[in-house]
Amino acid sequence: MNTTITITINGEPHTLPTTTTLRDIITHITGHTITPEGHTPTGTTLGIALALNNEIIPRSNWATTIPGPNARIEIVTAVQGG
Repeated sequence: MNTTITITINGEPHTLPTTTTLRDIITHITGHTITPEGHTPTGTTLGIALALNNEIIPRSNWATTIPGPNARIEIVTAVQGG
């Protein structure tokens, strides 16, 4: 049984444990702790969105969603300005 999978995050291949959730990925990439509801411990959001295989995943599902092998994840950040 495989204990790792390879997925693509923002166009780059990554090998991760098969039990890695989207919340784990966001925590690793941003360096911020994320609650099961998808917020920081202070209750704020990070201003990011995550798509798994071209489908936006609500932050409330990040803690329970585990990407499968060869999944494609895109993480985008909101930027203010004009």
